[in-house]
Amino acid sequence: DKQYQLITFKATPTKLTNAKGQKVCGGNGLPLQIDLTTEGSYEGQPTQRMLTFELVGMSDVKSVKVDGQRIYEVSTPKALRNAGYWIDPDNGTVTLRIGYDYKPMSIVVE
Repeated sequence: DKQYQLITFKATPTKLTNAKGQKVCGGNGLPLQIDLTTEGSYEGQPTQRMLTFELVGMSDVKSVKVDGQRIYEVSTPKALRNAGYWIDPDNGTVTLRIGYDYKPMSIVVE
């Protein structure tokens, strides 16, 4: 009897322009939706995990929402102990950190 946990990530660009025909997000010009699902479990698994995402070329991010709840930008990478995101001014990479309790989750980066 094998015990495992598999977290699946699916990233999808959501829309290119707003109602006025303007780009909604800078960087690559695409708002991004990341959906997470989980299957399997094992004895002794933690009740929650902290996940970290590195989003390259998304320096013009205006907001990040997790299941509709906004999370906030922090001023330094060391401040990412809990949920939040930081934009590296040197290379435009967004570091996003969230808690994940294995329920289906949607992250929207605009």
